[in-house]
Amino acid sequence: MKIAKQYRQGDILFIEITSLPEGISRLEHRIIAEGETTGHKHQVLDDVAYLYEDGNVKFLEALKDVEVVHEEHHTIKLPKGVYKIIQQREYTPQANRLVAD
Repeated sequence: MKIAKQYRQGDILFIEITSLPEGISRLEHRIIAEGETTGHKHQVLDDVAYLYEDGNVKFLEALKDVEVVHEEHHTIKLPKGVYKIIQQREYTPQANRLVAD
């Protein structure tokens, strides 16, 4: 069984996948997630990467190795490839919710 490579930056997890799903929409920006409390952003600055969205799920296609930056986290390097992006959730007695950065 092949285990997918995973990369984490704060509350964002990147899981390498083999290809993009069909029928997803390409976004016009490269902001992966924006902090609700600080306004800081997880984003790719390189123009060799594209973000896609399918409902609440985002995907990243990196045509070359890229860097993901954030004001409060270390920059991470993602190798060329396709990634599913998952934002960490936390449980509270009231509901499950996305972690606020």
